[in-house]
Amino acid sequence: MSADVFVHLAFELRRKVDALRRDAGRLEVKDYPTGTPLLLIKLIGASLDIIEAISSKLVPTEPDHLQRLRGLHTLVNIIGAHHRYVERSVTPNTPWSMVSCLEDFFRNVAGVSSVFLVRPMWNYNYAIIPNLNKYYETLISGQLDGKPVPASLGELPDINIVSFPYQERLNVVLHCCLGHEMGHTFWSEWAKDHLKALSATAQQRVAAHYVATQDPAAAAQAIKLSGPILKRGLEETLADLVGAHLLGPSALFATFEFAMTREMDTVPSSPYFYPCWRFRIRQMAAFLEDELDLLKNGDWNSVEGQCPKPVSEESRCYAEWVSEIRKIALSREDSAAMQGQPVLEIVYEIVEREIPRIMSWLKTSKAGLRYSLRDEKGLVLQLVSMLRNHLPPVESGQWPDVKRADFRSILNAACLSKLLRIDGLIDKDQPAIEAQGVADLLTLKAIESSHVQQRFGSLVQQESQR
Repeated sequence: MSADVFVHLAFELRRKVDALRRDAGRLEVKDYPTGTPLLLIKLIGASLDIIEAISSKLVPTEPDHLQRLRGLHTLVNIIGAHHRYVERSVTPNTPWSMVSCLEDFFRNVAGVSSVFLVRPMWNYNYAIIPNLNKYYETLISGQLDGKPVPASLGELPDINIVSFPYQERLNVVLHCCLGHEMGHTFWSEWAKDHLKALSATAQQRVAAHYVATQDPAAAAQAIKLSGPILKRGLEETLADLVGAHLLGPSALFATFEFAMTREMDTVPSSPYFYPCWRFRIRQMAAFLEDELDLLKNGDWNSVEGQCPKPVSEESRCYAEWVSEIRKIALSREDSAAMQGQPVLEIVYEIVEREIPRIMSWLKTSKAGLRYSLRDEKGLVLQLVSMLRNHLPPVESGQWPDVKRADFRSILNAACLSKLLRIDGLIDKDQPAIEAQGVADLLTLKAIESSHVQQRFGSLVQQESQR
């Protein structure tokens, strides 16, 4: 009977692999914003080749081979399901005008050996799945009896999956939340030097607190919980700060838009232990203090002759937004919500003490990645003016003496423009939601145009000089 089952399972494995290969052929001819989805198809195909090679060496007479064959079925089911990442990343499903720019920016941040597939998901969230190559290698290595994974998987760049909520496909301002997702790629670099000692401190302090309770079971549970609470609190905060470091105030703007539909003071709880939103906004606001001061107190007059509103109204709009952010951040309702929960109180005291050191680490070791609104203020002012006048905010100056706008300045200008629109200071001649949709499309087109200029501008200039 076991031999018959083995033969049946072996047949089904070959059938599954063949079906996935045919599906890959269907996906290969679809249209994508970049070539990364095709790289994922290759990675999945290389993994299936290895699985098929392993299965060819299994025989029904070996006692453990039936179970190993079942294990290969599990691998095929897991890896094959990742075709959905490819299918969802077809051009019409994405904010395609900015995908290539985002991928290049993420690659510059993470390293040239990485690529990023941007795809929508129905769950209303942003997320990143890092390094599928390593994940596949780990899965396959368990079926190789200690032998090394074939080199074919290592021949492809590390593939990361970046996800955004499908219904927000064209909401370019909210996509600044992706800066946070990039922040997760920094976590292991920071954690390897700090997390172990901080975890030991948390466990010691929690254990000391529970000594007086004379309840060993409660103490053991509290000590066990301190680790994941600490890790999540530190990692999410670090990712938030990286987003602010990379994208400036636009990251805070997007985080606030995402958070304000949720309860601000929901305390960390199982199974994910996410920090309170108020806590996270507080840390980002502190990190961006100089930029927020600039927005609140600076002269935000638009380009001369192009401002349809008095300067005071424009500056007042930005100042009120900063005041609202700071009012929310300075309230300690999140701390009050954690009172009476000693594990949370102890762990978050450690997290808060560590945050200034994370900020310092970013500003020193990652200084070259920082976006400064203060340095780009003049450019951003002109970009806001262009959006107000229904033009793509792609460059400043007068042709041919123009300066290409970096996509981060375009995003910050889009955020400021949205504040003016919500406040009723611009686009009063059309419904606000319709006007915002137009502004989103103009922003996406500007990001695409800026990226094309960055990639090919020097070549065009060389040709024109011949």
